Formats: sequence, C-alpha cells, structure tokens
Amino acid sequence: MYGPFLAPYLDRPVNLLEIGVFDGASLSLWQRLFPNHEKIVGLGYGIGGAVATGFKTVVSETQVLYTGDQSDAEVLRKMREDLGEEERFDVIIDDGSQVPWHQIFTLETIFDTWLKPGGYTSSRTSRRRIGLLPRRTYTGMISSTLESARRAVPWRS
Repeated sequence: MYGPFLAPYLDRPVNLLEIGVFDGASLSLWQRLFPNHEKIVGLGYGIGGAVATGFKTVVSETQVLYTGDQSDAEVLRKMREDLGEEERFDVIIDDGSQVPWHQIFTLETIFDTWLKPGGYTSSRTSRRRIGLLPRRTYTGMISSTLESARRAVPWRS
C-alpha cells in the first residue's frame, strides 16, 4: 500500500515516525526496508507487545519507542521535547487510532512541525472497522478526517 510513495526514500538516510506500533513488527520491517535509516521512531498505545511500561524505550542507537495516546497533547508535547524541537521526519505513518478525531488532532498537531518539507505522510482511515461502533458515532467523521487532511496538506492534481 505504501510502496510507490516510499520508493524514493529506500536508499536515503531516512527519519521515519510510525504512530501505532502495536506489536513492534513494523519497526523491524522499517529497519529492513530502509537500511540507511538515521532514525526510526514509534509511538504505541494500548495492549500491543511493543508498548513499554515507561514513556520512552531506546530499542537501539537508531530506534526509539514511545508509549502514549496520540490524541493526548501532553504525550505529543513530551515526545517533541525529547526528540528536540528541530527533529523532522521524512516519513510519518499514522497507523494508530481509527477514531477520526484522533487522526485529525494528530495531523493538525504534527504536520507543520514534524514533517520535513517534501516529506511523505499517510494516515489510514479504516472503513472496515467502522462497523464495530454504532453508525451514529462515525456519521460525517470520515469526510471530516479527509477534509482536515486536504486543509493541512497541499494537494497535487
């Protein structure tokens, strides 16, 4: 799903942030996919195996895992402070919460200050999971998520 968008970064020294590292398998995938990576950062929350007991876990010299809720402004502020205000990512993948307002909040909070100019970001809006909650919970939210993305990201035709 990400292949064509990530291809330009494969041989570059990339900084990557993934939100939603459930069991940590994707962090290993990113490490193999981007052998020249500078830094791979993950944010996990909930019951996944990659979720640590503390706020920050240094996995290796180039991999860091944070634990927290992506819709919590304090968690994102602490991450930003720990990473350094100047830290920017070539690739940001939001594969975390499926709750549309969480995705909107995350996009609006990190897009301008965490993504490098010309970088790639992806936020997965999962329609297949909508059926798990009452329909009224999501009425209009999917389009709101997409509209928020359109406002934040300069679109190409």
